[in-house]
Amino acid sequence: MSLYQLHCCSEIVLHDPVSFTWLQLNQRKEEMVKKQRDKIKSEMEQAAQGGATKDEQQRLLDEHNKNLEKLVNKMDADKLRMESHLQVSTN
Repeated sequence: MSLYQLHCCSEIVLHDPVSFTWLQLNQRKEEMVKKQRDKIKSEMEQAAQGGATKDEQQRLLDEHNKNLEKLVNKMDADKLRMESHLQVSTN
C-alpha cells in the first residue's frame, strides 16, 4: 500500500504517522520561511524609505538571510530528530 491514498474530493489519507509528522513540520517550516521573507521585505522597504544607504540595506539583508538560514537549519534538524525518534518508537 502506498504511503497515502487519494480519496474522493482529493482528500489525502496518510497511513504512516512518520510521514504525517514530516508533512506537518514541512508545512510549519514553509510558513515560518514565508513570514520571515515578508518581514525582510517590509524592513527593506522601510530602510529604503528612511534613507538608508545601499551598504546599510545590504547589511540588513545579509543579517536577515543569515537568520533565515539558521532558522531553516534548526527546523531541518528538529525534523530529523523527530523522524529518528518516531522510527525508533515504531520499531
